[in-house]
Amino acid sequence: MKSGNMIKLKAKESASNRTKNRIREHGDHPFEVFREPQHLQSMDGEMAVLLKTERWLGWLPINEIEVIK
Repeated sequence: MKSGNMIKLKAKESASNRTKNRIREHGDHPFEVFREPQHLQSMDGEMAVLLKTERWLGWLPINEIEVIK
């Protein structure tokens, strides 16, 4: 995932409710990769990617998402 890429996502079955809800709420259109994956202290050091839509900007854990397009 590179900054500026447009990607379509789906939540893995094991994903948290937060991740599933964000994709359900904002995933009708592709997400823009706003910042490439990195370890975040606020997510217990897990790898996460900063994604953007027209109305949302937020981090999602890499291990909870699957790129489908």
